[in-house]
Amino acid sequence: GDHQVAPLGGPLYVYRHIGSSDDTVDLTVAVPIAGPVKPTDGLVLGALPAGTYVVGRHVGAPDAIPAAHSEVKQWAEVNGHRLDVLEDDNGGLWTGHAEHFLTDPAEEPDPSKWVTDLLFKTV
Repeated sequence: GDHQVAPLGGPLYVYRHIGSSDDTVDLTVAVPIAGPVKPTDGLVLGALPAGTYVVGRHVGAPDAIPAAHSEVKQWAEVNGHRLDVLEDDNGGLWTGHAEHFLTDPAEEPDPSKWVTDLLFKTV
């Protein structure tokens, strides 16, 4: 709002690191915009890395998204797509992994109808 720029869609959760089991998650909350702006007040301008992505679509409440992540990862493995993640005992360090929330809850209050794209960059 301070920049007079309207988002081009719902928020993105861009994951950098997902810890093992009950570890913390490092993520950036973002909104897509048409072009660069000079950010202020602690905001940063960024982009997802260029490349090829596997995209899964989740329809339903956000609490079911982790299961959808597992399905997309399994589909990628079965179909020969290697995801761009460094896995170790501390979890996964992601190069390009995001959730893009496509449904505006103010327009669709029923969470069972919410649509979220799950993006995973491939190697």
